[in-house]
Amino acid sequence: MKYISNKHLIIVLFSLIFTSLVYNVAIESEKQMFRNIYYPIMGNSVSNVVINESGIPMIDYGYSNEIYIGKQINPVIISQQALYYESEYQKGNESCKKLFLNNANYLVESAVQYNNYTLWQYNFPWPPYNLTSPWVSAMAQGQGVQALIKAYNMTGEDKYLNSARLALNSFYIDVENGGVTYKDRNGWWYEEYVTGTDVQPRVLNGMIFSLFGIYEYYRITGDEDAKFLFDQGIISLKNNLYKYDSGDWTYYDAIGNKAGISYNKVHINQMLQLYEITGDSFFKEFYEKFNKYDQSPISILKSKKLDYILYISNFIFLSLTLEMISSLKFKKYVRNIYSRQIK
Repeated sequence: MKYISNKHLIIVLFSLIFTSLVYNVAIESEKQMFRNIYYPIMGNSVSNVVINESGIPMIDYGYSNEIYIGKQINPVIISQQALYYESEYQKGNESCKKLFLNNANYLVESAVQYNNYTLWQYNFPWPPYNLTSPWVSAMAQGQGVQALIKAYNMTGEDKYLNSARLALNSFYIDVENGGVTYKDRNGWWYEEYVTGTDVQPRVLNGMIFSLFGIYEYYRITGDEDAKFLFDQGIISLKNNLYKYDSGDWTYYDAIGNKAGISYNKVHINQMLQLYEITGDSFFKEFYEKFNKYDQSPISILKSKKLDYILYISNFIFLSLTLEMISSLKFKKYVRNIYSRQIK
């Protein structure tokens, strides 16, 4: 290797290490965000979820924005774990019935009642949206309703129906009055991250997951109040969905944060599910549009700024490698190696 300058070697080695580090950061950043907030797409495979012998999950958040959160109970994760067990039970896994009901019972017991409605509280801060404990979420309400109404449908026990109904009532309560809903002439928006300030994140996928829970209650019970809540949410969603379309990708929230690759796929799946539920071609059109973004390499590249660094570092590495290969000294080195092999 004496024909390759130390300078070239150092630069190439540095580029290779830098590329590897950035790649790992990019991938882990995407995974961590996805693990920390949502369970629905990952199912039972989220690596930082600890599940006890009763089937109750707990998430180890570690640090978020330099604030230690540690192991916590997340109402959405409880509900998603319950829905996972219920799905497995429907597939014939009898052992999952008890685990499903353990999580449903936890939801019944942990709901905090306010007059004629209940809320599931998050008893830890969430720095990404400057939330302090306790805070509430429409997504938690919707997912909890969905799990409990399925428990009622399975067992016929009124405690699950009553608990689901009280949680459903929370969607009637304005954010300013301690609830989870923004009401205006454009419909009712169900807020995933209720900040208690003028900041309204209005996270898209959380709103839609809330609607899925409300719809499940209506589907099983035929309750017209649930239908009204669902319809109000659909009106708001249709009036605001264009705001989450950047032209080549989707936005995660109304603040302007672009969705990660995983969340863009969530939006795509949600559009398809909404079309299947409502039969409204409006959602089919957005499904097709968002799906095209997901198939476009340029859109994928633009979706995350961190990816720019990854691609740039790869470009630097390849450029330096090509420069080294094209150098006369390196060519001479290769010829010498080749000639020795021939001999």
